Amino acid sequence: MDVTLKQLHYFIAVAEELSFTRAALRLHLSQPSLSVQIRRLERDVGATLLTRTSRSVELTAAGRGFYEDARRLLADLVRARERARPQTERPT
Repeated sequence: MDVTLKQLHYFIAVAEELSFTRAALRLHLSQPSLSVQIRRLERDVGATLLTRTSRSVELTAAGRGFYEDARRLLADLVRARERARPQTERPT
């Protein structure tokens, strides 16, 4: 599985906006490049995460679970990065 952090950010934006157009605007990307990244993510994960029609985007059952896990994973990464940063020196 070659899922990237960027793809997780992209998926979260689409899942929250329920729109590729609004997510692309939010991410400062073109809609076609966002769609390509989401298709790659779905291929790498091995599941359809979003149901797309010409008028709407909805999360599938797999997509809802993946969304929750992706948000948790990114939050854990933020915490890990904060823990790894050197602490400022304490006054003696």
